[in-house]
Amino acid sequence: MMSPSGTFSSLTTLPGTNATGGGMAFDSSGNLYVADSYNNQIDKIAPGGSASVLLNLTSAGFSAAGPNGLVFSGGNLYVAGYYDNKVLKITLGATPSVTTFATLPAGSAPTYLAVDGSGNIYASDSNSGNISEISANGSSVTTFVSLGSSAGPNGLAFDSSGNLYVAVASSQEIDKFSSTGASLGTFGANPFPGDGAFSDLVFDPNGNLYGSIPGIDDIVEFPPSGASSTNYFNQYPAFVGSLAFAPTPEPDSAALLVLGAGALLGCRRRRWTGKL
Repeated sequence: MMSPSGTFSSLTTLPGTNATGGGMAFDSSGNLYVADSYNNQIDKIAPGGSASVLLNLTSAGFSAAGPNGLVFSGGNLYVAGYYDNKVLKITLGATPSVTTFATLPAGSAPTYLAVDGSGNIYASDSNSGNISEISANGSSVTTFVSLGSSAGPNGLAFDSSGNLYVAVASSQEIDKFSSTGASLGTFGANPFPGDGAFSDLVFDPNGNLYGSIPGIDDIVEFPPSGASSTNYFNQYPAFVGSLAFAPTPEPDSAALLVLGAGALLGCRRRRWTGKL
């Protein structure tokens, strides 16, 4: 499992042939859900590490979904359907069910999702360069921020003040926006210019922001100030993609989870001081 020394170790592998992990999200019971775009399914990993298929989207009537970003809101799991320009809603239970929560404009490719304090869902669109805001009940879809068709927005993350952070592929930077969509400038940049764009973003319990860079199998940590970080983690044996922080019994530690090449890796960080 997770090593207290700070190194990453394998937790489990995803079910399914050639599993390709996408977004990750935890429910309130500590179960982890993973989007597998290759097999068009959502996997579930129990707190003990056992992995199973929660729902195959093809079997449920969404054969073109291509799930990527995931987020929980109101006890339901929301899925970015990259290939069918939809955001899907999965209602959990003894027999999970899936419905279309919202349809984005034609040609959209929703990649990552985030939820604000009011339950509105935000989706990055790598085709149009827009960040779409979907009302909490799914009745309206509006453009929250337009970054331009060549921007290629990826990961999204909200801080505790309601500001939205967006990983922008074209600039290899992380941009910051207020809760009303006003630009607050560039929060952080890839410390290795030319080596690739940030993919996923996630905050730790202390407000530090982590960004994955699949091009170099690296993760960069930024403190709340956004100052350039020297805390780079490049010890991964596989493609680095999505990120998540898992709750732990100790209030002063948490586990950073990294998904890559169908495997889930984990590392426990203690007391949030110094480096991993």
